[in-house]
Amino acid sequence: MWGRMEHAAADPAEALHSPQSGKMEGIGLAPEGIEQNPVLYQLMLQNVWQDSAVNTSQWLKQYALLRYGTANDNINKAWDILRRSVYRGGLTEGGPESIISARPTLGSSAPWAATRLSYHPVQLLQAWKLFAVAAPQLQHSDGFQYDFVDITR
Repeated sequence: MWGRMEHAAADPAEALHSPQSGKMEGIGLAPEGIEQNPVLYQLMLQNVWQDSAVNTSQWLKQYALLRYGTANDNINKAWDILRRSVYRGGLTEGGPESIISARPTLGSSAPWAATRLSYHPVQLLQAWKLFAVAAPQLQHSDGFQYDFVDITR
């Protein structure tokens, strides 16, 4: 789980309206690892339908409703925490990873071995607890199950 959610929500509209943008005609994605990080892909594609920045706080409530099939206040709070922590990543090639799955290196800090989190782990734990409280209501939703496992992992 990683991403620059606020940039995905605002940068396409900014580029569209920039005098330097030329003849921007649309938005496309070339995802390397589809079936992971679904919220970020969905958010980026939301830009296709509007020419202004996406309000991520409001958009996430609608996203959760559509993904899980019912509204849930705990889930909305959890997604807000994730928006302000996990999905506020910096300019890197992706999220942190285990040194076991990173490219081999003898250095402790290499571009292909990002092992430091860009947020405090307690924030993720807070979101996880809210998902756990929501589980009885949402446990039959495939999207909820996927996201809960992803946060747990």
